[in-house]
Amino acid sequence: MPCNADGNPVVDKIRILDGFGEVLKIYKVPIGRDQFEGAQLDGAYLYGAQLSGANFKGAALYWAGFFEANLDGANFENAGLQGADLKRTSCIGANFRRANLGRDNLGGNTQLQGANLTGAILNKANLEGAEYDEDTIFPKGFYPTSHGMIAKKH
Repeated sequence: MPCNADGNPVVDKIRILDGFGEVLKIYKVPIGRDQFEGAQLDGAYLYGAQLSGANFKGAALYWAGFFEANLDGANFENAGLQGADLKRTSCIGANFRRANLGRDNLGGNTQLQGANLTGAILNKANLEGAEYDEDTIFPKGFYPTSHGMIAKKH
């Protein structure tokens, strides 16, 4: 973990915003390759974020918003993404092994409409109830209905 001249960890702030742009919560996370591993980021508003290669392994991302974010090569292994908004994200080569992209506790669905999952690792991921559409691009040989996913029309 990077440290400043005093030997203290260098941190960055992630702001959680409501639908009106008001700050609900601020998280301090260490800067570096593993800055999000195991992080509690439920409801995080990360729309359009450039998070290529980020490590979210084991992170809590319940209802997180990633709309139009770049998540290429990101690691979501064992992450909780129930109810997350992943619409129109680029997830090329992302690792979702054993991640939970299933329904949230209120029966809401994770949204993958228009997401690019080319080359993504989906082994043992829970995708039951996750929504996709005709613009969603899946890895070669992946069949969404056999994983309990729901097709939505525009």
